Amino acid sequence: MIIYLNDGYQGDRVAMHAEPIRIDGDMALLRCAEPDKSFLVRWIQTSQLESLVGSMQDRLQRHQPVSGMELAELVEREIADAHA
Repeated sequence: MIIYLNDGYQGDRVAMHAEPIRIDGDMALLRCAEPDKSFLVRWIQTSQLESLVGSMQDRLQRHQPVSGMELAELVEREIADAHA
């Protein structure tokens, strides 16, 4: 599964594999899914990743299109809520 997140460097949205390449405590390390950018990685809280993947699966089951921008906005809201 592919999800869209800010790259963590310049704030650009990039496609990331939802399957972590490493889990360390409550953090998951994801690898970029875009061609020529597989060297990019990004940490995300496992709870945020699970919520994001769950939301995407729910929408797909209801046959609602999910854009990368919508997913990225969802993640940004969850991160902001976690820091509030």
